[in-house]
Parts: sequence; structure tokens; C-alpha cells
Amino acid sequence: MPAEGTSPNESKGSKVEPESREAEFLLPFELKRLQGTFRDYLKVKRNNYLATIEKFPTLWRCFELLDEIWMREFADLEKTSEVKKMLPCILFVNAHSRFLIALELAFSRCTSDASNALRSGIESVAHACKILRQPELAEVWLDKDEGPAQRKAFKKAFEERKREALFPSQQRVGTLYQFWSQYSEIATHSTVSSIGLRFQEEETPTHISWRLNYFEVDQVNLASFLFSFLLASLHMEDVLYRSFESRLRFDIELEKMRKQCGSFVEKTRLQIIEMYGNELKNRLQNYAPL
Repeated sequence: MPAEGTSPNESKGSKVEPESREAEFLLPFELKRLQGTFRDYLKVKRNNYLATIEKFPTLWRCFELLDEIWMREFADLEKTSEVKKMLPCILFVNAHSRFLIALELAFSRCTSDASNALRSGIESVAHACKILRQPELAEVWLDKDEGPAQRKAFKKAFEERKREALFPSQQRVGTLYQFWSQYSEIATHSTVSSIGLRFQEEETPTHISWRLNYFEVDQVNLASFLFSFLLASLHMEDVLYRSFESRLRFDIELEKMRKQCGSFVEKTRLQIIEMYGNELKNRLQNYAPL
């Protein structure tokens, strides 16, 4: 049954560019090879990405500053004589790779997919912290695919009673649990909550039309999501820093970068509240700099 709004290029708030402007969003190879609705989808997605950066330039800059911090920390930790910390470092790098994927998706307004990517990154941070607390679990993590017994040991250490096992409240990683739970609900399952965020219905005296938007079209929801995503990412970086603070604290430039980023985040929060007023004030008022 044909359904209004099922095609990406029909999503409310997402404008398909005229043919004469296709070259702004598609490469020559893509213009030649891509046809049909996927071509339209890709154009809209890239247009969303650029339009969102233009709409929220200070938010985008916050993410750029945070990315620079992550990379400097990895450079500081690149050479280590502590073999037992190598796997946690690799897991933090993996978390950063998830952060980058989520960033591109979030600014393309693919909020559910961005949530899924960042959820995976948060879990990688939690695994790193678990192994730092219990170094003997590194072998359990590495051997999880070697056989049934190893898989059982992994599940017992990393999956059973996940809240207590991976996100203990007395540890800094505990703050990430609320983000992990939130992104699990809206990203990984086909629930009323996850689908309802993108569902729109219009009723007239003669018929009902509906659409499921492929992209986030509500500006307030988008701003709220991006700032929540920023907070989660900041906490991920903070856990990395605190986990290796005895070494990272000697990098004076890194300390300056972290303070600059924190100040810029607060400035951005106030700007967003000014843009949307009471619609977002309550959602953002509980933010406190790290």
C-alpha cells in the first residue's frame, strides 16, 4: 500500500534540490552512477549535514574542539610501557571512532542511527574501565570468541547485571549509564518511543495521511538531541582523561584545550536557550560543566 512520506525525499522539512544544483551534493561519479530514490536520499542527507552545521555553528565547533582533545590524548598515550593498559587504550580509540560516525549521522539528522553508534562507543568506554579496574579480565575479553566456555565467561563478566558490572555509580563511568540507557531505547529497538519520534499524522474530514520521516525535522528536538549527544561525548572524554590522569595532567596544552572546550560548551548552551526559549530551557538547565 503506498504511504505518504515513506520516501526520503518527501520528508517534511527536507527539500530536494533542483537538478541544476545536484552537483553541489553529488560527486561526478555519483551523478553518473546513482539513480532513483537512493540518489534523492543521499542528496537530502548531505544537504541536512551542511544545513545543520550552518544552523548550529557553535555546536559544531564544540564537537571539533572535543575531537582535537581526544586526538591529543591519544598522542600522549601512544607510547606506553604498561602492557596491561594497552587494551583499554584500544577500546577508548574504538569509542572515539564511534563518536566520529555518530557525529556525521547526528548532523545529517539521522538521530536514531547516531544514537546507536554512540551507544556502542559508550559501551566500549565501559569495557575499558572494567578492564582497568580488573586487569585479569583483559584475557576474558580477548578470548570471548574462542569457544562456548570463553563466551560464557565473557557474558558473566561484561553482560550480566550490566548496570552494576559496567556502570558502577561510584565510578565516573556511572554517569554514562543514563546516556547508554537513553540511546538503547531510541536506537536499537523498534519501539513506540523510537518510531514515534519520527512519525507524523495529519487528519482531514475525508482521510488520514501519515509519514515516517527518515530524518529529524523538528528544530527543537534536533537542538536538544545534539546537545545531549555533546554531553555524552564530553563525559566519554572525561572518563578517558580521569583513567589516565596521572600521565595526561602533565600536558599543559591539553589542560588549556579542555578548559577552552568547557567554556565554549556553556556559551553554546546559553545560545541554544536564547534561540528556542522555554522550549529548551528545562531540557538544558541541568547541565553542569565537567
